[in-house]
Amino acid sequence: YVQLITSQHWSFISSVLTPSQSSMWFAPISGLTSVTSALAAICVGKLSAVWGIPGVVGAAGLFLAFSVIFGDIAYRVAEKHGFNPADEHYRKKEAKLKAAASKGGSNKNTASTSSSSSPPSKHDKEESLIVKAKDVFTRVPTLWALFCEILACQGLSTVLNVCCVTKVAEVIPDDAERADWMGKFFAFTNVVSSVLQFGVLPATSSFLEPSTLWKIMPLIMMTMSCVLAFPKRVGKELADPTLNMVGAAYAVMKILEFSVRRMLDEMVRRPYT
Repeated sequence: YVQLITSQHWSFISSVLTPSQSSMWFAPISGLTSVTSALAAICVGKLSAVWGIPGVVGAAGLFLAFSVIFGDIAYRVAEKHGFNPADEHYRKKEAKLKAAASKGGSNKNTASTSSSSSPPSKHDKEESLIVKAKDVFTRVPTLWALFCEILACQGLSTVLNVCCVTKVAEVIPDDAERADWMGKFFAFTNVVSSVLQFGVLPATSSFLEPSTLWKIMPLIMMTMSCVLAFPKRVGKELADPTLNMVGAAYAVMKILEFSVRRMLDEMVRRPYT
């Protein structure tokens, strides 16, 4: 859901601003979301003590409902003022259809047959999407490499998430205390992410190439994962990673996702049409 909201946010910005203006506004808005996320995470422990875990989950669901309402309002405003991101998709689709029709205009029988033909089936649409994706990856190998890198990153993030949640449940059995710990954990990651988004990344982007950052992120996570994979030996037995070790690895992963990866993902977005 967060990825969906981020994509909608970027599609609106791209519809009304130039690429340079979009890059200028994206970092502050992302930083502001990290700040609000940190404030919300700090309140988790106190709210769970008052409302209980079900009450906090219910409040989260209520806020998600509000986000759906505001998202619908945003699209209505965009439709009213003529910059609905969906219109660009429809315009491109119509342009392709007109180009195809103009190429085959000399053959009236073909044109009449295509106009009277039934709409493509769901299977044809899925096959067409796969063909388009394959064509894009073939024309732009960089996108294929980044796609594989993101898949590997998300897989590692899921593994670290499971390890962290399991370790927290093992060390902190009480639900309220565990919720408080997780709230402070995500508050810390969001605060560090906002500092990177507001101060560090804009200052380093002038002399540090994005390709260098893409290479640094996997190296950092590989180092953190190796620390967890090869624990210290205590006597004749291997000691399991502590909560601090698992939490540190997961925190580094989320900080990189919230700050560096977010910025790099938007820098990679280019019209490959």
